[in-house]
Amino acid sequence: MYKLLFTIAVLIFLSSCSSDEAPIKVKTIDKTGSVEMKLEVKHLKDKDLLCINYYVWYNNKIVKIRKVYDTVPQLPLTTTVISETVKNNEDEEEETEISKTVSIPKNYQFFVTLK
Repeated sequence: MYKLLFTIAVLIFLSSCSSDEAPIKVKTIDKTGSVEMKLEVKHLKDKDLLCINYYVWYNNKIVKIRKVYDTVPQLPLTTTVISETVKNNEDEEEETEISKTVSIPKNYQFFVTLK
């Protein structure tokens, strides 16, 4: 029951935020007192694994680590074309373009709201 409620809360949290502003990119973390959060989705065969890692920093040391894993439905596959240009012969300048259509898993988008 806890996992179901947590999953619903995370999905609502991730899908409820939208903004037209450009994302703020942080280069360094203030390790004197902060919470670092890493979000990642790993694609499995028929579902995705949502990985959330929390690192609590205090006085330049990690004082707590919490890792949360949950499965979420896999988004539909998307198709893309991969192209590569290959020289026919090393001495000649003639080239051939090889294209291939592949299906790849679509990634979830992350939206984070801080209060």
